[in-house]
Amino acid sequence: HMMTAALKRRDWAAAEAFTRALEDYVAKEPFPWADFLIARARALSRVGRGERSGDVRRELERVSAFGHKLNFVRATEPVDDALAVL
Repeated sequence: HMMTAALKRRDWAAAEAFTRALEDYVAKEPFPWADFLIARARALSRVGRGERSGDVRRELERVSAFGHKLNFVRATEPVDDALAVL
C-alpha cells in the first residue's frame, strides 16, 4: 500500500524505497503479486519522472499483460492509464 500511496503522491524516491523494501522482503520466496507490484511501481515511477522511451512503453506493456494474465484488473488500471497517454 505504501508504494501505491507514494506513486499517487508522485513521490518517486519513496516509491522506489518501498519497492526495494518489498523486493528485499520477498527475495527468498518471490510470488506473482509481489513481482507485479514491484514491476508496476518501477514502470510507473519511470513514466512519472518523464521517461517516454520505447523501452518504458514495452515495460508498461509487459506489466499490463502480466497483470491481466493474473486477473489483477484494478491494480493494472494505472499501468493501462499510463500506456494510454504515452
